[in-house]
Amino acid sequence: MKRWAVPLLLLMITGVALLPSTVHARIDWTWANPKPQGNSLYGIASNSSLLVAVGYAGTILTSTDGANWSTQDSGTQRWLYSVAWGDTQFVAVGQDGTILTSTDGKTWATRNSGTTNWLNSVTWGNGQFVAVGNGSTILTSPDGMTWTPRTAGPPTGLYSVTWGGGQFVAVGNNGTILTSPDGISWSSQTSPTTEPLFSVTWGRNEYVAVGASGTILSSFDGTSWNSEYSPTSVALISVTFGGGSYVAVGYNGTILHTETPSFWNTGSSVTTEDLQSVAWASGMGFVAVGDWGTILTSVEGSGWTARCSCTTNPIYSLTWTGSEFVVAGYGGTILTSTDGLNWPARPSGTTDWLLSVSSNGSLSVAVGQDGTILTSPDGATWTTRNSGITRWLRAVTWNGAQFLAVGDGGTVLASPDGVNWTEWTAGTSYSLASVAWNGRRFVAVGSSGTILTSPDGASWTAQASGTVYSLVSVVWSGEQFVAVGQRGTIVTSPDGVNWTAQTSGTVYTLSSVAWSGTEFVTVGDNGTILSSPDGITWVAENSGTTNDLHSVTWNGTHFAAAGQGGTILLGTPDTGSGSGSGSGAAAGTSTSTGGGGGGGCVMVPGTAFDPLFPVLVVGGLLLAGWRRLKLSGRSHRQA
Repeated sequence: MKRWAVPLLLLMITGVALLPSTVHARIDWTWANPKPQGNSLYGIASNSSLLVAVGYAGTILTSTDGANWSTQDSGTQRWLYSVAWGDTQFVAVGQDGTILTSTDGKTWATRNSGTTNWLNSVTWGNGQFVAVGNGSTILTSPDGMTWTPRTAGPPTGLYSVTWGGGQFVAVGNNGTILTSPDGISWSSQTSPTTEPLFSVTWGRNEYVAVGASGTILSSFDGTSWNSEYSPTSVALISVTFGGGSYVAVGYNGTILHTETPSFWNTGSSVTTEDLQSVAWASGMGFVAVGDWGTILTSVEGSGWTARCSCTTNPIYSLTWTGSEFVVAGYGGTILTSTDGLNWPARPSGTTDWLLSVSSNGSLSVAVGQDGTILTSPDGATWTTRNSGITRWLRAVTWNGAQFLAVGDGGTVLASPDGVNWTEWTAGTSYSLASVAWNGRRFVAVGSSGTILTSPDGASWTAQASGTVYSLVSVVWSGEQFVAVGQRGTIVTSPDGVNWTAQTSGTVYTLSSVAWSGTEFVTVGDNGTILSSPDGITWVAENSGTTNDLHSVTWNGTHFAAAGQGGTILLGTPDTGSGSGSGSGAAAGTSTSTGGGGGGGCVMVPGTAFDPLFPVLVVGGLLLAGWRRLKLSGRSHRQA
């Protein structure tokens, strides 16, 4: 799965890159899956005893052995793309000219780079740090604190820099290759390719550069470069040398290794996630990092071990059964957990996408792609049931007497036992994304602001929502319905008939909403989490990630949110926030959502749009479902 860059999309539209807010946070969110965390990692480096990996939203991890990792506080939510060890400190660089330094990898200080251009790579050599980035930005520093800009010719994206053979070599967009003996004066060299070059290294008295379309170049002097045979056509994002071997990594878990740049072998990868960086650590071997927190290690570069056995498949729904969490997602993924810490995978018997899961306490029901319905008495053993339809089902709930599932084309199915299903007519052709029950009526919400109500699941009445934006999730609190959706839309109603628009403070799609007994929580794109005691006043929580979140639920003591890249977060309410188990509707039991405790918007992997949402035009840009803008490789750095 390639990178998604929603913040860049907002930058294009509004001129402002929005990041998760930390204002008035009331809930402490921690990673439950993947471990140690699930933010994408873009850079890794080591000294003689410590590995440091950096990535999305200011993520920094450290390890002394490559197997056990600890998260560190970077003090920023800017993306960090590269890290290097030099002299007596680590230096990390990234988004908007961000530069951080640390002597121990744990305590980090922000330094003034003097630029807002994105910095993509940093290295140490000849007694100084050199950082390169967009717009042909080159900075040098003897101490990591004071940085001086250098001139390097016409503006282009520079993606990597290394020191070796008595000179610095930088590579970048359109096959750009620059060399410098001192980091100050730079010369352009003739390149045999116009493909973007993403990484360069020095080893065994030879430079090796890699890039898009499997490009591999080599040079003994940095001036004359040769194209080498590559056994792959996918983008190679990083290359390093250590222990007598070169290792290159790239998209789809691609790993190549060799002792000589003229002949490359394909390594035995244990992931299909994109790998963004690889480094050699003395005494530990090679360590590669990538999307969704992927970490791999290898002694010699050919055989690799994943340092997390957890799933990175997208999760679309999770619910609490009364005794355990049940998670459902892409490719038939099902996970369960009684404690929120350990998440064993369960065989579902299907590769269909599972978009929603609900439970009545003794039976769990999961629904999804092409009318798929599964049932389980324990979350571990699942049985396929006949829905009688091939339309996608996006949400399922239990009202005390029957399961009700809703989906594409206004589909409504009802079952008293999860086994035998009856189809009802909803009177709409709009897709329905979520449904909730308040003890008297069902409320279903969907595309283009659709809201329907029904006393029994069989007869439905359209209600005016007051919005044209798609509504993705709805929950009942015991006093009111809260529905959320596109463009940060939130509407509330005491009865499901009369609806009032509320201000969310975000433009991101909200995919799911849950009720704890005293607190609403809604989650959505770019790691957005909002909370509210009344459904009217909402504050932003710090989720610690910019991964899209598709679902949220409550288990009596904790919130759990899940989404992109296998992300599962546990939220512990601050004792002063008032969240807790209280009276009112039991969270997750009276609602459903195409995200379990809430949420129904599901991005089709590998496509640019969501089949549930209509196409929107915002600021002159055609946005399929508003959901995401997909950028391959490091193309967003090519300014």
